[in-house]
Amino acid sequence: MARGQAGHRTRWLLYGIVGSGIAVRVAVFLYKRSFWLDESMLAANLLRRSYTELLGRLDYVQVAPPLFLFICKALYGIWGQLEYSLRLFPLVCGCLTLLMLGKILSREAPKFFSLCAVALYAFDFSHIDWATTFKQYASDELCAVLILIAAVGWERFSARTRYALAALLPALVWLSYTSAFMIVGFACMAAVSAFKSRERSRRTALIVLLMSSVIFSSALYFIAVQHSIAHEVQVRNFAAGFPHRPHIGWFFGSLASLFGSSASFQYGPALAFIIVVWGAVAVARSRNFGVSLLAAGTLFAAFCASCLRVYPLSGGRLGTYWAGISLFLLAHGLSALHDSFRSQIPARFVNLLAVFLVLAAIYGTVSDGSWLIAREEMRMVARDLRAKPDDDVPIFVSAQARSSFRVYGGSLLERRVVWLVEWDIMPKELYNKWIDAGCPDRFWFVMSHYDFSVVDKLLLELGPYLAVKERIRHWDSAAYLVEITPKETWPSRPLEDNESD
Repeated sequence: MARGQAGHRTRWLLYGIVGSGIAVRVAVFLYKRSFWLDESMLAANLLRRSYTELLGRLDYVQVAPPLFLFICKALYGIWGQLEYSLRLFPLVCGCLTLLMLGKILSREAPKFFSLCAVALYAFDFSHIDWATTFKQYASDELCAVLILIAAVGWERFSARTRYALAALLPALVWLSYTSAFMIVGFACMAAVSAFKSRERSRRTALIVLLMSSVIFSSALYFIAVQHSIAHEVQVRNFAAGFPHRPHIGWFFGSLASLFGSSASFQYGPALAFIIVVWGAVAVARSRNFGVSLLAAGTLFAAFCASCLRVYPLSGGRLGTYWAGISLFLLAHGLSALHDSFRSQIPARFVNLLAVFLVLAAIYGTVSDGSWLIAREEMRMVARDLRAKPDDDVPIFVSAQARSSFRVYGGSLLERRVVWLVEWDIMPKELYNKWIDAGCPDRFWFVMSHYDFSVVDKLLLELGPYLAVKERIRHWDSAAYLVEITPKETWPSRPLEDNESD
């Protein structure tokens, strides 16, 4: 009776955690906060391109899976509300991931530690942010959990179910690029299962999986991915995540960072690494060895990609696809650590550690959530610029802010826009654009927070020629009304190369 009551209580605690996590995500979604820089860049691509054009190389150094873009574009065509429609699919992915992760953890992991692992995902700031952001990170997590569920049940599934999974799972690469690493890990698990068992159906399922993977991956590469790989700026950004040659220290440092970000252990990545590895060993010793093989194969694929300089293992976003596996192994690792102590005092300490991790995640979400909610950025600046009665004043928009301005400004303001090309604001470029605009007596200068570190230096260099008359500032974006000073106030000395001439 007591055990039944405990199970009933655990089930209701799980419902409460999952329901609260979904409620937080829906609340952030309904707030309709402004797009941040990368969101606006991706939105600018989606709004002005057809479905076919979305298969090509995207502007503004953006990369996103084709199926993700197609779904979001279709929702925008049906709904029309910019922030709501483009963020609806990530919200659905985030909520489904939480539901499925809660179900698989409560069924396959020790009850108390499974609740803690689900709470870490439900209330961690990163996962809430990704579920309410117009980027593909929430769909990455969803695809990863789907593959995790398939790996957990692979040994128990019927032959027909294995055939269906083997044929359909590789199609997830069209929705999530990082699921390619998971498919490699899944294939490693399926291969061990096929050669360990004498069932012919398992070997047939492995062949179907390999063939389906080749078909879907090859089609994706030739249709969309090759354009992204050829992107010079994207390659340069990826190269920044690699050392000159991979070495052991870099590899283990990357693993610790990966475990820390995916298991909500940003403040203790080494501890996360130890606990998750301990959990992998504990799972490997149990009957269900599929998750350990999935984890090992996934990391192996990611490490090979790092050595080939295709995708940096140290990239922080790579932790998105690892979250489900990491939390699964974390729950088993905490349980194994708890059971390894014969004394109750250290065992209770492990319980307190799990509770502390959840409370720390909630505290981090509350503290970081103020930044997430309060940020309104370019929408407010564009709104105030629309309200200005003088439509003849041109608007100079920096490269950092141009995509945000394109999304929120609309045609009413864009007809007055002069785009700055360079990502670092240079006086020479500003001067050249001023000439191209017809040498206006005054203009609005729109910037994002990325520019604020250089704006003071810029205004100091141009101080003899320009005067700031008005300022519109909303959180991380701003617009300055700049007026050209009379020529008699200009210095008589020759200008340097880094100044306007």
